[in-house]
Amino acid sequence: MRKFACSILPLLFFLCESFPQTIQNPTENSLQQAGAVSGAAVNPSLNQDRALIPGDQISISVLEDANAGLPITPITLTVQSDGTISLPIQGPKGYEYTLPPIKAQGLTPKELQKKIKEILEQEYYQVATVSLNLISFGGSIEIMGEVGSPGTYNLPPDRRLTLTAAIARAGGFTQFANQRKVELRRKLPDGTIEKKIIDVKEIQKTGKGNIELQHGDEINVRAVGLFTN
Repeated sequence: MRKFACSILPLLFFLCESFPQTIQNPTENSLQQAGAVSGAAVNPSLNQDRALIPGDQISISVLEDANAGLPITPITLTVQSDGTISLPIQGPKGYEYTLPPIKAQGLTPKELQKKIKEILEQEYYQVATVSLNLISFGGSIEIMGEVGSPGTYNLPPDRRLTLTAAIARAGGFTQFANQRKVELRRKLPDGTIEKKIIDVKEIQKTGKGNIELQHGDEINVRAVGLFTN
């Protein structure tokens, strides 16, 4: 009997050590199965149909600068919190000045490229061949309520962030969370606040209806029994 116990104890110890590694928090596991944690990886430079938001970084160059003996190294600009960019213009002998702020938020990179071309050709260039690319995503969101780690989270610079991914990043739902009535608040371009009530439980179940988050979004996960419209 002693010989049998000595042989079985190491096996039990091995199983006990291994078992916790195979078990995940049920909420976090279901969020991962909904395609949550990593989000959809994208190449920002190829994402020319996405409307720009504050925090996005773009690169811009004007081909004609080379004809004037000026460098055409792309300039990196960040969309500011008010949605504008400040574009410097290269002049002769290294002289540089900045155009009045240009509204970029809400425009796609292609639309902004066309807008800058038109501005430059009004006063500064006969023809302006503008090259503009989105190189890095920006912005942040706020996650409140019944999640493991409420707080402010930066949007990833190279991928889209979905609602379920954001909740997973914040530690998943607590045991008191109302997963069927998660509130998303989003500020629209006209300044009004849009509110949506989202059934995250259904998203986990079907894999459908996940929402790509935007800069400034607020997610409020209320407790079961305390949710009010």
